[in-house]
Amino acid sequence: MTDPHKNSRQRYRTLSEPHASREAANEALAKFYEAVDALRDAYKIPDVVVVAGISVVYPDGNEGQPFSAAQFGDIDRSEILTAYALGRFQAERREQVNKLVTG
Repeated sequence: MTDPHKNSRQRYRTLSEPHASREAANEALAKFYEAVDALRDAYKIPDVVVVAGISVVYPDGNEGQPFSAAQFGDIDRSEILTAYALGRFQAERREQVNKLVTG
């Protein structure tokens, strides 16, 4: 299995190209969430929390990177899943910093 935490800089740059409008960004997010919901059925995963950042060009020509979040499944578990993810990401970041500091 590929490591889901590895990022290709080129892929990130490509994905960071802004959507032409807020409407286009919202449409992309809606389709993404529909796909995530369908994948829950395909892989029998009852609870999913998604936090996404997306790039958009606003009507005034400025670019922004708004966030979006969605939960699928048992709403009572969404906070637990989110807290688990935050703790895990913080621990991974601390490990990265420790490696940089200690060499």
